[in-house]
Amino acid sequence: MHFNAGIKETGGTEVLYYGDGNKVLAAKVSKAISEVLGIKDRGAKKRTDLGFLKGTAKPAILIEVCFVDTKTNADAYNKNFDYCCKAIAETLSGKRLKEEAKLVEKKNVVHRV
Repeated sequence: MHFNAGIKETGGTEVLYYGDGNKVLAAKVSKAISEVLGIKDRGAKKRTDLGFLKGTAKPAILIEVCFVDTKTNADAYNKNFDYCCKAIAETLSGKRLKEEAKLVEKKNVVHRV
């Protein structure tokens, strides 16, 4: 996962992929994030120049969750973090999660589990 920056006017989410076999998965993940965050779906983007995607032995995607320099995107991400994580997990696994994420406080630090 990664965060984008640079297009303050539009923002949105996009998912990068290398091989055409990952295009459908990338599009599904991008759509799922867009729906839960309420931000623009910039879709699946083929990138053959990124070592992270190009140098993997297994299929890989790079999730650009949102544009952190776009206030509406950053606010949506912060407000809906748990829903975003759940949407990604469900889309990647093809399964519905049974429970919402629970907040656990330990030594004055809040962890999402």
